[in-house]
Amino acid sequence: MNRTTVSRAVAFFIFAPLLAWSQNPDPEICALPDYTTGLFTCNGIDCPPEGAGARPILNRLKNRDVLPPEIEVPPFSIKDMVDWHRAEVTPYVWEHRTELIGPDRSAWPPEALGEVQEWECQPVMAEGYLIQRNIESRELCNCSTSSQPCVDFHIFVSAPEYLVDEFGGDDPLCASAYCRGHRLVVEVTPRTIAQHPEWTSTLIQRLATARAYVRITGWRMWDPEHPSEVDLSRGSLWEIHPVHRIEVVAPDGTWVDLCSDWPACFAAAVDR
Repeated sequence: MNRTTVSRAVAFFIFAPLLAWSQNPDPEICALPDYTTGLFTCNGIDCPPEGAGARPILNRLKNRDVLPPEIEVPPFSIKDMVDWHRAEVTPYVWEHRTELIGPDRSAWPPEALGEVQEWECQPVMAEGYLIQRNIESRELCNCSTSSQPCVDFHIFVSAPEYLVDEFGGDDPLCASAYCRGHRLVVEVTPRTIAQHPEWTSTLIQRLATARAYVRITGWRMWDPEHPSEVDLSRGSLWEIHPVHRIEVVAPDGTWVDLCSDWPACFAAAVDR
């Protein structure tokens, strides 16, 4: 075998698996077992990472309550996440979103999986103004538990660029339809609340009332279950879900982990 043949053989064995993955991506690649603590018990109800119902892969993505320390978490713009589907070339998964609501991800075409997994396998940090907190009800990802602390919080965060109204005027309360339709949804889940018991609904509401500037760290996730909300209450089907860290910016510009008696966290930052 000559040198050229060997080089081609090596290249084949290196690139063939990558080519095969790009043509037939694994629908579970972003929901590895290492990304969850496994069975979770809340209010006496045991819930596996797959949750209940017919969407086990989506539920496992929502239940990624482990963020391995070896994974780099880069900063990312909320504006870019919200504007993803408004690109000049319409993403495949957005163009076909009405067809992808019912089937589980194992039935998605490779084009859809490839587009989504490029972001979904990567956790991020994103900054913005925390505008609103909603307490959710029964969800299959949580095995239909119905009360706190066993339900999700939907938290709406606005990029500074979108704190404006339909006419471009300042809208610090995000009361306009334009601002509301450009918010990013980030979700605190029962699993991450168990890791951060200080993240109560009352505390998150205090942040929303104060329009606190926050930094959110967590997994990016494409949630195909809310297409009717886009441009009305949210700007995208992209979410940070679940949230693993919430930080607030102190008056001196330093970032401080959210604590139960916020804004007393600022004093802790000064003491350090």
